[in-house]
Amino acid sequence: MAKSREKEENRRATEFKRINEIAHDMRGQGGTFGYPLVTTVADSLYAFTRSRFSVRDSHVEIVKSHIDTMNVVIKERGIGDGGILGRELLTALKKAIKKFS
Repeated sequence: MAKSREKEENRRATEFKRINEIAHDMRGQGGTFGYPLVTTVADSLYAFTRSRFSVRDSHVEIVKSHIDTMNVVIKERGIGDGGILGRELLTALKKAIKKFS
């Protein structure tokens, strides 16, 4: 059981490193393509995944919340700061981070 848990933790750490690299790239690309709100969310995801020594299930939920937020922004064509929807999405993301932290 301990070996299984260690293997799972190593796999998650590797995945979080890759997510961190993707978030780093998205920080720059969001603004380039007219989605500064994606840049804001990607910056948050980058910061969150940057220094994870252990990854719990709740951390996976925080990553999922970031991805869900970016999907809504892109689907709704959230150009600029996203206006009211953008503020609501960022508020919901902050609540999710607080809930799962």
